[in-house]
Amino acid sequence: MRGIDTKSTTRAGFTIVELLIVIVVIAILAAIAIVAYTGIQVRAGSAVLKSDLAHAARQLGLAYASEELFPGEDGATTDGDSLSKSEGTSFQYTRSNNGAAYCLTATSNRNGVPAFMITHDNTTPREGTCPGHSGPIVGGGDSATPTAVTVFASGFSSPYGLAVDNAGNVYVAEWGNHRIQKITPAGVATVLAGSTTAGNADGVGTAASFRNPKGLAVDGAGNVYVADSNNARIRKITPSGSVTTIASGTYWSAVAVDSAGNVYASGAMGQHYIHKVTPAGQLSVFAGSGIAGNADGQGAAAQFDYPGGITVDSSGNVYVADGSSSGNCAIRRISPDGNVTTVTGTNSCAETGAGIAMSLAADSSNNLLIPDYSNNRIKRMTSSGSMSMIAGDGAQWSSAGAVGPALEVSINMPTGIAIDPSGAIYFTTGYGSDIRKLQ
Repeated sequence: MRGIDTKSTTRAGFTIVELLIVIVVIAILAAIAIVAYTGIQVRAGSAVLKSDLAHAARQLGLAYASEELFPGEDGATTDGDSLSKSEGTSFQYTRSNNGAAYCLTATSNRNGVPAFMITHDNTTPREGTCPGHSGPIVGGGDSATPTAVTVFASGFSSPYGLAVDNAGNVYVAEWGNHRIQKITPAGVATVLAGSTTAGNADGVGTAASFRNPKGLAVDGAGNVYVADSNNARIRKITPSGSVTTIASGTYWSAVAVDSAGNVYASGAMGQHYIHKVTPAGQLSVFAGSGIAGNADGQGAAAQFDYPGGITVDSSGNVYVADGSSSGNCAIRRISPDGNVTTVTGTNSCAETGAGIAMSLAADSSNNLLIPDYSNNRIKRMTSSGSMSMIAGDGAQWSSAGAVGPALEVSINMPTGIAIDPSGAIYFTTGYGSDIRKLQ
C-alpha cells in the first residue's frame, strides 16, 4: 500500500509541505496584523479621552475662576453635558465645595479603550475611574445593521442565557443539561462548570451542579454570573471553573454586572423587584416596590410587572425588559442612583413595541438588543427609544429556514442574546439546540 507522497508538487511548483508552511505563515501574519490594528485603535481612543479631559480641565478651571456653579449640585454625579467632548466620549462628573473640588471620568464607545480620570488637584489624565463612576463595560462592540444569520454552534439541550467576554468567548446556560458551556470564537465548546445531573453544589468544574440555569453575565475579569433559577441562587464562576454562591432566596432568571462588579438580578418569580448584589455579597432591593405596576420613580417608589431581561450600559444605567410573561411590555432605565424611567412602551406588546424579552444586551453605543419572545424578532433600540427590526420574519413556527438573510429567517421565541467585541450578535431560541450568529 503506497503512503502519501508529501513531495508531490502542485502546478505552481510547490510541494504540499511547502504550501502548508506558506499558509501557516500567512495566518500568523494576519493574526499579528489584527492584534496590531486593535492596539492602534485602543491607543487612538485613549489619546482622544486624554485630550478631552485636558480640555475639560481648562473649562472647569475657568468656570470656577468666574464663580460659575458648574455643572450640577455638590455630591451629585452628572454626565457633564456642558463640557466639550469628542463624539464617542462619555463623561461622569462629581463635584464638591461648589466646584472647587471635582472628579471627572471619561469613557469611550470604542471597545477595549480604558477609562481615564482627572481631579481638581491633579488635572493630568490618568487611567482609572472616580469613586462611584462606571468604567467601560465588557464585550459589546457597536452592532452595525446585520445582514445574515448563521449557526455558530449546535447540539445543546435547551440553551437559554448567553454572555460574551472580552476575548470573544461565548458562554451558554444549558437549561436542559444543568451546566454552563464555554464556546471559543472558533466554535469549540467545552463544559466550564456543572454536570448533566441537577443539583446545588459549589465546587470546581463538573463537581459543581446547577438546576436549570437561565441568565448569564460576564465581568471584565472573565468571571461568569449565573441566574441558577430553580435553585433560587446567583452563582459566580471564575475563569478556572470554580463555582461559589453569592446570593440566594428567590427564583431569578436574568443577571447583569457593571464595571464595579455589582450584580443586578431580575425575574424573581412574582416579586416585581430588581435586586443588587455588591462585590462583598450584600443583597438589597435596587428598585421596585414588590407590587405589580408601571410607575416610574426613585427606588422603592417605582413599580414593575414581571421584569425579565436585564443589562447595564457603559454609563452604569441598568435596563430592564419589564413584562417577561405579561404586563407592561416596556423598557425601563434605572440610573446608578436608582431612579427609574420608562424609555419606551407601556403595554406595547405589539411588533412595533418592546414586546416581551427574557434577556437584553447593550452595545458600545448604548443601543439595546432585544430578543422579542412574543413577536419572534430580534430588535435594536437606540438610547432615545427608537425601535427597529434587525432579524426574524416575525412568524411563529415559520417555515422559513434557520439561516439566511436576517429579516427572512425563522426566529421562534428568542430567549438569550449577547454581543461580542466585534459587534456580532449571538442568540438562542425557546425551541432549538443551536447558538445562532447575526452579523
